[in-house]
Amino acid sequence: MAEEPADYPIIDSHIHLYPASEVETLAWYEPSNPLHGQHSLNEYTTATGSPSSFDGFIFLETDRKHDLKSGVKDGTGWTFPLMEVDWLKRIALGTPKAGEGHTAEQKKLCLAIVPWAPVPSGAEAMLERLKSMLRGALEKSGGLDIWSKISRRGQCCKMSSLRD
Repeated sequence: MAEEPADYPIIDSHIHLYPASEVETLAWYEPSNPLHGQHSLNEYTTATGSPSSFDGFIFLETDRKHDLKSGVKDGTGWTFPLMEVDWLKRIALGTPKAGEGHTAEQKKLCLAIVPWAPVPSGAEAMLERLKSMLRGALEKSGGLDIWSKISRRGQCCKMSSLRD
């Protein structure tokens, strides 16, 4: 007996994706790992069959390599987690690069992003460094629209605080 499509919306509340070009930035990466290689939105939608009731997903960070001390000092230790946010921005805004495994049309599927955060560095250091880096990155890229997916309507940080 064939399964009937769900007549209710489906939201995948916890997925991890990454392009092949960034697997070396994953803290747990080894070529022998069964998760070696690209795990993109195209692979995900193929594997799930993209049911018509699928509304989208909530992305959770994939544990990129980082260094908390240099991150607090000058931001250099957070390069790879911020690279992940930049890749997710391209998914959410529908601006893919060739080979990344997503299309402009798939942007509607990215409902929320839970990025990596340097929590062990303390709230003040984390907030100040992230505000500075996000402000610069968002202004440079014109990606202020992505903030609503990271903060979910400003619940974790008010957009006005990024402008301060």
